[in-house]
Amino acid sequence: MVLPGVSLGVRTFSRIYLFGLEVGTRELNSPYIRILKTRGFSDFTIIYKYILYKILPLILILIVLDLSSLLSGAMIVEEIFFFPGIGKSTFTAIKNMDENLLRALLLYSGIIFYTLTRFARIIQQSIMNIQEL
Repeated sequence: MVLPGVSLGVRTFSRIYLFGLEVGTRELNSPYIRILKTRGFSDFTIIYKYILYKILPLILILIVLDLSSLLSGAMIVEEIFFFPGIGKSTFTAIKNMDENLLRALLLYSGIIFYTLTRFARIIQQSIMNIQEL
């Protein structure tokens, strides 16, 4: 169970980590953060209260956009490790030209992605409202 999870998660984690590191480092070197450091704010407070709240909406958008690539990666991982799942079912439906199953799977995937995108938008709006306070 560990190897398929690592196979799927490493690509997504590394993309989010590299993006977050770049944006976080840019924010960490900003004049505003230097002022907070000179005023005696702890590193924990600066990172989690000021920097994370500022970059979290961008990272959320990246996570939601990366979910679609996880479906394509799941097809390959499920086929290699012989796991039943949406990816393997989609691949089988395409291979066997099962039109009804393919429609149902695409509708199901679309509903999941739409729901997650809406959920991410709600979280992003709430974070933006918290930042304004």
